[in-house]
Amino acid sequence: ESDLAVILTDLPALTFPHYSSSQSTYYLANSGHGAQVTVSNWLHRPRARGGPLNGTYMLEQVHFHWGEEDGVGSEHWMDGSPFSMEVHFVHWNKKYGTYEEAAQQPDGLAVVAFFIEGLDNYRNTQFQKLVDLIPQIKDKTGAKVEAHTDLLAWALPNLESGGYFTYAGSLTTAPFSENVRWIVYDNPVVIGRKQIAAFREIENSHREILLSNKRDLQEVDGR
Repeated sequence: ESDLAVILTDLPALTFPHYSSSQSTYYLANSGHGAQVTVSNWLHRPRARGGPLNGTYMLEQVHFHWGEEDGVGSEHWMDGSPFSMEVHFVHWNKKYGTYEEAAQQPDGLAVVAFFIEGLDNYRNTQFQKLVDLIPQIKDKTGAKVEAHTDLLAWALPNLESGGYFTYAGSLTTAPFSENVRWIVYDNPVVIGRKQIAAFREIENSHREILLSNKRDLQEVDGR
């Protein structure tokens, strides 16, 4: 859930084993709700541990949220303001064996989120590897294309440094499971505005252009 949160100090460092591994196979797909990255390799599957997490959490998928205009596409806000996009790295607790089982458990899911901001006359060369694949999946729900092994390299600098805030909340997409440990980094990834615009060409499952797929900011609701 996209709640206001208090930034905590002295949080332990998070680690992300295998995020830089070249032995995993990545795919970019049209989920019907936007662009989604998945990974097939179990042994070298990216994972998260440390920080507020108890145990190891395996990466299930990565998806993106955006708005009709730049500057209003994130599902979390910081200091009272939204960002152009937000990316969610959805993980599940390894001790439960599968994502489906973990999704039923109170400590089953963890989502690492980044803000994305766009600049004029700028191009993030690492992120462009993902953008270049969008034309192959944009107009058909279920379309999937194999990607390069460094598809997530653009995220590594932020994963390895920067502060974050954390809270217990829910998924922002169906089924809105309320067993998610949110970890939201405060340092945005910077890409080009034209790279953001590429996501607004993706069609949903009803063959409608997804000009926006963000969920509106939610009430804190006791969190």
